[in-house]
Amino acid sequence: MKQGGPHSDGGYELIEERFFSPDLIQPGGTIPLRAGSFRRRQCCINPLAEPRDPKAAFRVEFVQFVDGSTFGTPARAKDVFVSRTSTLLVLRNLDQTYSDQGEQKFQTQLLEAHDPVIDLISDTAKEKGTSAAIAQLRKFLSLGKKHEAMIGGRLPK
Repeated sequence: MKQGGPHSDGGYELIEERFFSPDLIQPGGTIPLRAGSFRRRQCCINPLAEPRDPKAAFRVEFVQFVDGSTFGTPARAKDVFVSRTSTLLVLRNLDQTYSDQGEQKFQTQLLEAHDPVIDLISDTAKEKGTSAAIAQLRKFLSLGKKHEAMIGGRLPK
């Protein structure tokens, strides 16, 4: 997804991963574009640049449906699978760390992890405390397990 405003350089990319979300995209459904969903590709907005009309363009690189079927390139599918597997591993490790070694070690390990899903947990820990972060972590683990079961173990090849 690229977007451009009056002074934008058009450097945004939207990645919408719903594997760890309770809100799967339903047939005919829409995806609201949220500011927090975007990742910068380039920098920055130049207020002195000549204004342009806003525009947007997008392309779908990969989708995995609840029946396990997919749409997209094999390379992108592999990237998604690796990312999901990595995220699940980090979630399990964080949960185990909290159970075995307590809050302090959990917080340390949380700060060392770099993943969009883990970043949400880190934000929750900062804003609402460790208990809320652990609850969110366990919810993500549960949703990941549920969605794995829904697709019948058919992960992207």
